[in-house]
Amino acid sequence: MLMASALLALVGSLYGAAESSEVSGSVWFNEGTESPSLCMKFLPDGTLLFEGGYLFYNPSHWARSAGDPDLVDIRLGGKDPFPTFAFKDQLSRASNQGLVSFDAKKRLLTYRMPSGRSSIEFMTFIFERQSQCDMPSSPAQKPSQNASSAAARSKR
Repeated sequence: MLMASALLALVGSLYGAAESSEVSGSVWFNEGTESPSLCMKFLPDGTLLFEGGYLFYNPSHWARSAGDPDLVDIRLGGKDPFPTFAFKDQLSRASNQGLVSFDAKKRLLTYRMPSGRSSIEFMTFIFERQSQCDMPSSPAQKPSQNASSAAARSKR
């Protein structure tokens, strides 16, 4: 009986932890209009994967920020230069969606992502929370070119 209670408590605590960490396992999608569609996948193991663009940041990593459950730290992977210009611009705008701070030397971004948040901004693109990435399978779409052209546009 004691063993069953301990098992139920463990399952309950695991379920509660997953429930409070809405970022874990979430998918964020930007339906391309002037450029191809983009997707960010926050995997439960702390990996952040980009699809459709920004592939040069794969794999990136994410984690809840210590001390504030609404903050999420993203460490950009890859070797491309950190786009300081884009994140400075994002922080300066009143319409900024979620970015709280960044540290270019550490390649670290901190976003406010409270429970129920439905969109975030990354490099001038707004990503909406969705159940899956609805990536078109158009052969005209070239992900690596999209990432480069998006970075070039945000420099302007």
